[in-house]
Amino acid sequence: MLTPNLKAINDQYPCRYPQIQQLATLFNPQFPTPSTLVIHGLEATCKTILTRAILDAIGVPYALIKCKECITTRHLLEHALRECRSMLDAAATRDDPSIPEVDGRCENIGAFAAQLQTLLGGLEMRSKRRLVLVFDGVDKQREATPTLLPALARLGEIIPSLSTVLIVTFPRARFLHAVGIPHISFPAYTRSEILTILSRQPRLIDPSHSSPPKRKSQAASEQGDGSSENESTSAEPPKSGDDDIWLWTHFCAAIWDALGKATARDLISFRIICDKLWPVFVQPVREGILGAQEFSKLLIRNRSLLQGEATLVETLGSSGSLVLSMAAGGKAVARRPATLPYHPSYILIASYLASYTAPRHDTLLFTRANETKKRKRRRGGGAGAGVAGRPPKHRRIQRRLLGPSPFVLERMLAIFHAILPRPMPTGGAADVLTQVATLASLRLIVRGGGGDGGAGGGAGGGVGGIGATEGLMGGGKWRVAVGWEVVKGVARGVGCDIEDYMID
Repeated sequence: MLTPNLKAINDQYPCRYPQIQQLATLFNPQFPTPSTLVIHGLEATCKTILTRAILDAIGVPYALIKCKECITTRHLLEHALRECRSMLDAAATRDDPSIPEVDGRCENIGAFAAQLQTLLGGLEMRSKRRLVLVFDGVDKQREATPTLLPALARLGEIIPSLSTVLIVTFPRARFLHAVGIPHISFPAYTRSEILTILSRQPRLIDPSHSSPPKRKSQAASEQGDGSSENESTSAEPPKSGDDDIWLWTHFCAAIWDALGKATARDLISFRIICDKLWPVFVQPVREGILGAQEFSKLLIRNRSLLQGEATLVETLGSSGSLVLSMAAGGKAVARRPATLPYHPSYILIASYLASYTAPRHDTLLFTRANETKKRKRRRGGGAGAGVAGRPPKHRRIQRRLLGPSPFVLERMLAIFHAILPRPMPTGGAADVLTQVATLASLRLIVRGGGGDGGAGGGAGGGVGGIGATEGLMGGGKWRVAVGWEVVKGVARGVGCDIEDYMID
């Protein structure tokens, strides 16, 4: 039997009644609270938010630690100690005005346990409650030692007034090196549960109108017949909310059967797909072409949305969303925004050219005096064409089929200024370096190669934040991290013919 507070939580977070009962029972002050609890489940299964809601409803003091915000193990332990101290300071005026002082430095788990025991000494005897320390996503903690999770699980055995909750994605067998630890599973939502959750907040057919628009044929008949107008004034107004809920529910079911079952990993990603397709799907209803109850005709009219995968591919645009519009004939057309701004696009093109062209060809390719030679080379008169129409003795592999070569930043910037149609304004060098650092944080260009930048370790090392700044300031080398098709699309978007600067 749930209390009124827990009933409100059940109404707010549906389809999680068993988990609410288990959490409410384990943290009930009338029953013994376990020293360690493991909550596991996939992403977007309401693990963290439901745990916080239950602890708030019962009134149990707790401290939530988001492990993804901590870089090292020491950062995690010191952050957890500060959160416990802040929680005790907030409750000091009511329960215990005297809280012992601690150093706050935790170089290892032993120092953390000692300072936490000093901080929480006698808390259970004074307030008759235990502090709950919740570690959210602790299995994804960076630079975690193999003994971190077992040590955190044993904190409750060392400190009687402490309970530890570990929220993980997938618990391995005996990953805590202990038995008898209770586990609460949050399974992924099923089709019926997802439709139930989404139907609680339906999208409106036309947010600017309180009632759905009428069909053109229905509006014409009402204007031609005066009796129908009199009847409509005396009749009840249309229930727009029922049409919204009915159409939204059937729309979500169709999207799940067509796209979401195989591509939506969780509730959030499925909701994003539905939000992208909903405005285009109900556009015939807003225009009065079809009625809100004619779902079959709407489905046939928008079948191209369900047959393609354009809505599932993210772009490099600032909004990250797909722009959908209705073309002539009632077909939905996917129209993508600009991939990158103007100057970052040319920086990415210059990075690709610096990685896939040899430095000995820079004078031939990137000087404006050789534009006529480049045109002749594209017509077939370039290097490697053979003598008198004969094929060459040694066939060469195209440069773009090989891996990217490292380049220095100065060479890439020289290529950038050479291929840029309009020169940069005076004083724009700092802005260019900022855009280079932004491309590095997006992992479009990465550190790699020799010199000072070789510590990055190839295409995946030392990118973003501090690593990108070090690469810009030093003599490190870089590599482009995107392929030919991506760069070709970016170049087409800014009107740059990148093939003029390539040698096969």
